[in-house]
Amino acid sequence: MADVCRKNGFGPTSLVRSFADDQVGVSASTEHRTRVQGCPSQLLLVDATVLRLILSGRLGSSLHLRAVGSREQRRLNRTDIRPKPRSPKDSRYHTGVFDSADYELAWPRKLFVAEAKALLNSPPASWVNRFELLLMEAFRGGAPADDFRGATADEWGSHTITKHQFADRLAAEADTLRQANTPRPYWPARHSESGSGAVKVDPIHRQRDFTVLITELKRIGYFDQTFPTPCVDDREPAVVDPNSELAARLGVPGLWPLRPGTWDDETFYGLIEVFHDLVARPRERTWHDYGGCGWHYAAFALEPARWLYRWRVNRLLEAAGVELRLADSGEDTGRLVHLVDPGRADLLESALSNPDRVTRGTVEHAIALFRARSATDHNKKSAIVALAGILEERRKLLKASVFTKDEGALFRIANEFGLRHQNEAQKFHYDSAFLDWVFWWYLGTVELTDRLIVRQATTP
Repeated sequence: MADVCRKNGFGPTSLVRSFADDQVGVSASTEHRTRVQGCPSQLLLVDATVLRLILSGRLGSSLHLRAVGSREQRRLNRTDIRPKPRSPKDSRYHTGVFDSADYELAWPRKLFVAEAKALLNSPPASWVNRFELLLMEAFRGGAPADDFRGATADEWGSHTITKHQFADRLAAEADTLRQANTPRPYWPARHSESGSGAVKVDPIHRQRDFTVLITELKRIGYFDQTFPTPCVDDREPAVVDPNSELAARLGVPGLWPLRPGTWDDETFYGLIEVFHDLVARPRERTWHDYGGCGWHYAAFALEPARWLYRWRVNRLLEAAGVELRLADSGEDTGRLVHLVDPGRADLLESALSNPDRVTRGTVEHAIALFRARSATDHNKKSAIVALAGILEERRKLLKASVFTKDEGALFRIANEFGLRHQNEAQKFHYDSAFLDWVFWWYLGTVELTDRLIVRQATTP
């Protein structure tokens, strides 16, 4: 079909009437009209979910239709309302078929794509329910899950669309999906006396926000692997006391149930790190209605849950003005580290991607020592010495490619400023900011030599 439907208020019992010379679509529930071109000259009934997909432009111009009886034909009047045709400038033609507020991601885009691809490779018997659950979690609204349920293997005109094709297309076009962000400041914040629009978050408020997050994740089964919910059918249910688990990990009793406002910073930050290690995403769930038992969760996956947890907590810390973040990679993944600017963050990510396992391990250890929340000058010196060792191994490469006259200048700081050696000739009196500068200089040089090694290996 050449052009099918501009949306104008279709309800659950959407009816389409077509005529050979002037086809008109009618919603029986709203009495709105929509022009349809290319339909056969008969009255047709359109599945509501299918129709919504077509109207939004997500599934092209083919309809899954079936004829209805003459009684319904007589009920419909023949008023022809001619809507304005869709403009070629409509954003859907340029920004992607899923570029809609109905398809607004509540997850990080890369995480959604990774989890979607993992589920597409799940066993055929389980992947549909798993993917539907993913859509319910990963998007702000229910439209993606509704559209997925409506996708069938039946023919839609000259094409077919299956649930697997829908899911595959959604993952492939994830770059067009909108990302749900924190709402822009509302009127009171924009017109406050300070004029900045910023909202100060006190320590108690940030602890409350964290408690809300943990409560939400618990409600959807993210802690059921560690703290399984008892079933009414279990004669001897396995009961794990969260209070005991938290006390064993942090050495602080009485932490569960969570009571925001009662923790000092050390306890609060400790809870953030502990829950990172306890979280697991359930990819399956079943409803047990007997005795009000509720949902049972299964098929737990650690990596997507921890990825999502870090993202959610880091957004919370950013909003609260805390200059700490949960590390996403490296030896200290899931531990709070000092925030760095985007340029240094890119350098860290690049340095941690070294394909050589031994070198990457040394770099990971150096970074973990340097950026730890409780890092001391001694820790930072140890990190610098570890990086200097890598550069020493690559001294010939540095002399040939970078320092053609005197590569030794790179090592004078490590050898003369109380880093690698401890003797009377060393210089010890300097500010700790000096250690920060040396660390980033050495890490940048290590990353540079990584790229030089890759270039030499790929150059004929």
